[in-house]
Amino acid sequence: MPTNRLKLDFSLTYRDERKAFLDIYLLEPQFTQKPPTEEECETMGNYLLWGKDRNTGLNAKQDGSVQLTSKHSDWDAESSKVESLDALMESPTFNEASLLDITAPILKTKKEVFSRDEALARCPDHLQQTFRDLFRHIDTIDLKINYYEL
Repeated sequence: MPTNRLKLDFSLTYRDERKAFLDIYLLEPQFTQKPPTEEECETMGNYLLWGKDRNTGLNAKQDGSVQLTSKHSDWDAESSKVESLDALMESPTFNEASLLDITAPILKTKKEVFSRDEALARCPDHLQQTFRDLFRHIDTIDLKINYYEL
């Protein structure tokens, strides 16, 4: 069983600090003479991703950019979303082309929220009333849907 050569500095909180540490750490003779293994590279990558972004104070899992498994992955919210291949194949809407390699990173797109105020500020003056009428029409339809559901 191979020994763990990595001595990562977990007192560093931020991602940029951890990257700077790894840049210097990987120049040590133990890594220049014998490059890191695939498992060590994976560990160092996770070490970086679990570091917090200096601007937001969130790590890559918290900001939703990457799906990371925690130490006790049984409790991860993502694990409840996983379906078996047999269950997927039984689904009439399943597309086999959507399958990815198990080692492929799962990237998430951020949901953008439409701002009516921003749209009104950016549109030409002659279209502002058209936008206001459209927003009022959308609100009326939304209200009717809510009444119907009740």
